[in-house]
Amino acid sequence: MLNFIDSYMEQKNIFFITSVSIVLIGILGILDYITGYELHISIFYLIPIYIGSWHANKNTGLLLCCISTVVSIVANHFAGLRFSHSSIVYWNILVRFSFFLLISHLISNLKVNYDKEKDLSCIDGLTGAMNLRIFKETSEALFKVAKRSKSSISICYIDVDNFKNLNDTHGHDEGDRVLQVIAATLKSSVRKSDLVGRLGGDEFSILLYETELEGAKIVADRMLEQLRKKTIIAKSTIGFSIGVAVFGTPPSSAQEAIKCADTLMYRAKKTGKNKIVYEVFS
Repeated sequence: MLNFIDSYMEQKNIFFITSVSIVLIGILGILDYITGYELHISIFYLIPIYIGSWHANKNTGLLLCCISTVVSIVANHFAGLRFSHSSIVYWNILVRFSFFLLISHLISNLKVNYDKEKDLSCIDGLTGAMNLRIFKETSEALFKVAKRSKSSISICYIDVDNFKNLNDTHGHDEGDRVLQVIAATLKSSVRKSDLVGRLGGDEFSILLYETELEGAKIVADRMLEQLRKKTIIAKSTIGFSIGVAVFGTPPSSAQEAIKCADTLMYRAKKTGKNKIVYEVFS
């Protein structure tokens, strides 16, 4: 559901940006006509091209390059610009379009690289899960949405039992590999709309949006079974202590919810490890 909403909002945003950019090109075309062909303002067409290429996508940038080229050439023609040979018109169209396209291409590539760097700042480098900061920030946003819509929400806190023994026995490289397997297993066990974050060391957390106790049990039980299967190749005594806090009414902050799940996780450790402890908070 969240992915559908995100996709819809993205398409709506692109449509809005494209529309505004085209209107801006039209205004520039009128100014281009009024100022006459002796005063060149072609460089200002780069403004809507930049807006479309950066805030929308490459296809939008290409469309705006085409429109800007046509509008600027037509404006100059009606302003009285004439050439000694008709082929010059086509040459000017080619040069102007190539210039606009080059700038659009550079801007689009810059935006792609910027987004990649931004994504990397949100992801734990070893496991590919959300890092602590982004997990907490995104959780806070979802808790606010859940509170307004009066939706249930669940938090799972996962700690790897005896992980230090694994590192001591098999080395840190094996420990890192196991953490990667754990993160991949957690992500494959939940929906795309759920959040998977690494809180640090061998601790992970999962936020299950619009999930009550029954749904949380199904997810957590399946998740624990998969974790046991996937990490048996480590040939060690590691296990997984999991605390699952289910909120019918979300608390004031995600941090508070994570603490509740953390407390349940420690309860699982103290009562035998490698198990799940659930609790519903109204």
